[in-house]
Amino acid sequence: MNSSDKINYLKTKLRIIKNYYQVKDFDSVIEKSKIVIKKFPHETIFYNSLGLAYKEKGELDLAEKILKKGLKLNPKEINILSNLGLISKFKKDFKNAQNYFEKSLAISSQHIPSIINFANLKKDLGFIEESIEYFLSALKINDQLPEVHINLAIIYKSIGKFNDTIKHCQILNEKFPDLIIADNLLSQVTDYAIANTHQNIMLEKIKSNNLSIMDKIYLNFAIAKSFEDQREYNVALNYLDEGNKLKRKSLINYKFDDEIYFFDKIKEIKINSTLRVNAEPSKKLIFILGLPRSGTTLAHQIISGSSNVFGAGELSYFNYLKNSKKINSIIEENNKPLIDEIRHNFLNKINELNITEEIIVDKTPENFMWIGLIKLIFPEAKIIHCRRQIKDTALSIYKNLFHGSAYSWSYNKDELTNYIKLYLNIIDFWDNKFPQDIFHSNYETLVKNPEIESKKIFNFCGLKWDNKFLNIEKSKTPINTLSSTQARKPIYNKSIDYYKNFENLNDFFNKLDF
Repeated sequence: MNSSDKINYLKTKLRIIKNYYQVKDFDSVIEKSKIVIKKFPHETIFYNSLGLAYKEKGELDLAEKILKKGLKLNPKEINILSNLGLISKFKKDFKNAQNYFEKSLAISSQHIPSIINFANLKKDLGFIEESIEYFLSALKINDQLPEVHINLAIIYKSIGKFNDTIKHCQILNEKFPDLIIADNLLSQVTDYAIANTHQNIMLEKIKSNNLSIMDKIYLNFAIAKSFEDQREYNVALNYLDEGNKLKRKSLINYKFDDEIYFFDKIKEIKINSTLRVNAEPSKKLIFILGLPRSGTTLAHQIISGSSNVFGAGELSYFNYLKNSKKINSIIEENNKPLIDEIRHNFLNKINELNITEEIIVDKTPENFMWIGLIKLIFPEAKIIHCRRQIKDTALSIYKNLFHGSAYSWSYNKDELTNYIKLYLNIIDFWDNKFPQDIFHSNYETLVKNPEIESKKIFNFCGLKWDNKFLNIEKSKTPINTLSSTQARKPIYNKSIDYYKNFENLNDFFNKLDF
């Protein structure tokens, strides 16, 4: 094959592989990439496509091995460097991820994938201003990048710069009107009681026959929020029911029976002196937990007001154990080395954040499942359980769209009801195990008497109290949850008994009278 024929062959194969990648046929990407590599083993771009396909299939170790082989052939292959950084990030190896991104940007500071990947890494590590700078630098190179506008909208929302969120959502609506996620983001920072222009736009969009299932989900939840702002609660509920039905239908691999099995299993963790880790971590830890929408963000913002406290948000570290064999190993084998490993990895994750404060707050709601494990690996950690009137909590959960497959149980009223039963049962179980180690903070008490209740929380945590901690609207701590807009307002109690507005849900609420 002469040089010209080779070039044409490689271009054709690359185009075919890209087409397979775009339609998510990763098995065909793998097959075609391997054929080219076998014929031309020094063409590194095909190592990149092969590695990416394995990454998409979740085979991170194999993907990393293939990409490193390609990098060995060409140490300056910028796409491979960037993708190795991405894989390191997925594997929580943030130090290596940063190293790869820095190397790729040293080769070309204009390489947009590396800039975006590095910006996302900075965001995940809590370096918000640096993350914004990288995203903005990508827009200077090319302002037609929807994912950059989306990321900036999300980041600005997390730090309370809602006008900037609106600006980037409006850019998306103008330049990429089919990108429905922008409508959902915009709905979260818009008061439709004041203006309904965007509501009308969404009502037109939802009539389209070309919407994907995810587009319909985004729009139904966003439109529901718009009518709720206008106090048209029954109309809002119609869209909520449709959005929840579509979302639950999309979660084809989710089985509620797995929740029942896990909640029964987790109670078998043996808390004894032979397993418990006695070494003190370098940082003091506070875990805020409870059902989502129960006031965890409010408690997090108040505690994070202290100068020696770092609000880490939702680290979500323990969740990976839920569907792994490791939890069985802990329960059935009393595996002390594994417990030490879990602790070590958690502390490593914290160290990656380069935190200077001596106290760290993790407010992952689902950690209520892991109280036994937390007491094993961090016996001195403070645990704050946030609880809220169950009907208000259930409604707030039902009317919110969570990221990805998080809280899969929340999109069906029966599953939501049964999950709440499991939650109440496990909290009682841990409370009996550790009667002195869990502080139960009532949301209603906290918002009605914030100073009195906050002082109790601070006393439990051994923290010095100051009235200024109640000025949560002035907090600079990023909020990457659905509470980001509410938590940028002064503490208010208007959401108490809010469920009474949704009278068409009375049958559902009656089932919550446990």
